[in-house]
Amino acid sequence: MSVISQFGADRCRRPTLAELQCIVGSSAVGAPMYTETDNQTGAFVDTTKLATNGSRLICKSAGIGWIVAPSTAQVSRTWYCRNDALLEAEKITQICCTQWFVPTFSQLQNPGFCCRAFWDSYSPSGYYWSSTELNDTCACALRFSSGYVVICSKLNTLCVRAGRCVTY
Repeated sequence: MSVISQFGADRCRRPTLAELQCIVGSSAVGAPMYTETDNQTGAFVDTTKLATNGSRLICKSAGIGWIVAPSTAQVSRTWYCRNDALLEAEKITQICCTQWFVPTFSQLQNPGFCCRAFWDSYSPSGYYWSSTELNDTCACALRFSSGYVVICSKLNTLCVRAGRCVTY
């Protein structure tokens, strides 16, 4: 199964020309993500205004660029409200980045946890929700100090950080 088919076309998309240049050309893993065009209008955007958006390219593999939202977009929520992280990511990165999602458990492990050194920051002793549900009352989370799976009640309040990916 290809990486793209795991989350469908709504999770990965072709980048704009400026994003492609950023991913393939000037950005190294761990570098902030910037773009020179507005994704909705295609109009040129002064990239100096985007320097505080903080999105990070954490992994490039098999034609996929994995991006984590800035730490300022991280929220603490119950599993039922985990999508608030998407709203925060879109608000903070409003001009350059769209199509955020809460990672599945496997995505949170790799590249999320495996590439955590490239995040702008994270809660090392924190637990992070994934979008992976175990049953009606429990879901999978990841403990960032160890990388171990934790099964938690969906009523627990844990960290949530959005991600996105682009193909190149």
